[in-house]
Amino acid sequence: LKLQFLYFIGALEPKTMSLTNWPDHINHDEKVRRLFDDFDSRKCRSIDLESFVAQFRKLNVGFSSATVNDLFEKADANSDKVITLGEFQRFGELYPTMIDCLYYRAKDFWTENAQRDAIEAAKRLLDELRQREAAARTAHAQAQSDTDAAEHKLQTQLQVVADAQAREQAAKSALDNAHEDTERARADLRERMADLNRAKDRERQRQLELAEAQRAVEVASRRLQTQEQEVAKAEERLREIERLLQEQHREVDVQRTNAERMRGDLSQAQAKEQDAMMGENEARREVHLAADRAADAETEVAARQERERAAAAALRDAANDVARQLAQKDVDQRELASAQEKESLRKTEEINAGQAVDSQERTVSQLEQENIDFGSRRRSVDDDEKPLLEQEVRLREQRDSLETKEMKLRTDFQSFTGRTARSGSPGRAGQSSPVTAGVSPVIPAVPISSVSASLSPAVVPPLSSRGYEHHSAISALRDQHSYDSPKPLHTSPARSPLSKFY
Repeated sequence: LKLQFLYFIGALEPKTMSLTNWPDHINHDEKVRRLFDDFDSRKCRSIDLESFVAQFRKLNVGFSSATVNDLFEKADANSDKVITLGEFQRFGELYPTMIDCLYYRAKDFWTENAQRDAIEAAKRLLDELRQREAAARTAHAQAQSDTDAAEHKLQTQLQVVADAQAREQAAKSALDNAHEDTERARADLRERMADLNRAKDRERQRQLELAEAQRAVEVASRRLQTQEQEVAKAEERLREIERLLQEQHREVDVQRTNAERMRGDLSQAQAKEQDAMMGENEARREVHLAADRAADAETEVAARQERERAAAAALRDAANDVARQLAQKDVDQRELASAQEKESLRKTEEINAGQAVDSQERTVSQLEQENIDFGSRRRSVDDDEKPLLEQEVRLREQRDSLETKEMKLRTDFQSFTGRTARSGSPGRAGQSSPVTAGVSPVIPAVPISSVSASLSPAVVPPLSSRGYEHHSAISALRDQHSYDSPKPLHTSPARSPLSKFY
C-alpha cells in the first residue's frame, strides 16, 4: 500500500520490470516466459552466457561458475551460444524447482528494488517536506516580524492619535478661552462705549451750560453796557443838572449800586462761563479719553476676534488631523488583523509541515525497517533454498546418467535381439513386443530395475513425461518462512502456495 501511494503521488517512478510482471497466481509456462524476459537483458529474444551468469549472480543463487556454465550448456540445446525461448522452456521442464525458485527470487529482487526506490522516493519527499517545513518556519517568522511591525506601527499611530486628540483638546480649550476673552473684551467695549456716550452726554450738557453761561454773559454785558450808558447819561445829567445833584447823586448811587451788582453778576457770569469752559474742556478730555479707550477696546476686540479665528482654524486643523490619524489607525488595525491572520496561517502551515515531516520520517523509518526485515528473511529463505536447488541439479545429473545408461541397455538389447533373431521375439523385424508396445521410439520401454536398483529410492524421484513435477519442498519452505511484505501494485487478491513468502 505504501508503494502504491508513492506511485500514486508521483514520488516513485515505475521501473521497466514492474511488480505487476510478477503475479502470485501464474502457471509454470508463464513463469518461464516472464523469467526469459527478465534474463533477456539485451531485449533481443535470446539469452547469452553473460546475461545468464549475471542473472544467477543477481538472484543470489550461490552456484559456482562451473555449475552455472554447465546449466547454460544444458539449456543451449543446439549449442549456438544463446538460449531461445523454446530452449528456455525445455530448461524449465528439466528444472521446474529451479524455475520456481528463480521466479520468486526475481520477484523478490524487483520487490526489494521497489522498496529501495520507495525509500529513496520517501527520502526525497522527506527532504522536500523538510524544505517546506523550513520555508513554512521562515514564513512564520516573517509573519511574526510583520505582525510585530504592524503592532508597533499601530501603537505608534495610537500615540499619534492621542497626541492629535490632546492638541485638538488644547485647541478647543484655547478657542474657548479666546471666545471668553472676546466676550470680556466686547463687554469692556460696551462699557467703554457707555462711558463714551455718558462723557458725550456730559460734554453736551457742559456745552449747553457753556452756551447758557455765554448767553448770561452776553445779557450781563448788554445790561452792563446799558447801565454804563445810563451812568453816562446820569453823569451828563448830573453835570447838566447840578441842582438835582443830590437827587441825582442818590440816583447815581443807586445806579452805581446796581452797576456794581451788575458787575458782580457779570463776574459771576464770567466765573460761570469760565467754569463752564473748564467743564467743557474737561468733558472734551473725557470724551477724548473715552474715545481712546473705546478705540483701544475696539482694537482689543479685533485682536481677540483674530485670536478666536486663529484658535478656530487651529481647532479645525487639529480635528482634521485627528480624523486623518484615526483613519490611519483603522488602516493599521486592519493591517495588524491581516498580519495576525497571516501569522496564524503560517503557524498552521508550519505545524502541518512539521507533522508531515514527522509522519514522513516515521514512514521512511518503517520502510527502511521493512526493507531490512525483507532482505534478512529473503537471505534466510535463499540459504534454505540453496540445498534444494543443489539437490535438484544433482538429481538431474543422476537422471541424465540413468537415461544414458537406460538408452545404452535398450540399444544393447535391440542389438542382441537382432543378432539372435529368435522366432516371436520382441526384436524380430516388423513386429512389436508386448513390452515395447505403445512406448515412444525415443525412449524404448526397457525395464530399468536392474539399473535403478543400484541407486537409493530417496535419491531418484519419480519421473514424468515432462521431467520433474513442481517441487513441493519450495512451497513448504516458503510456508515455513512466510512473512508479510508490501503487496505488488494492482495484484489479484488470490495467491499461489508460494506467495506467502512474497
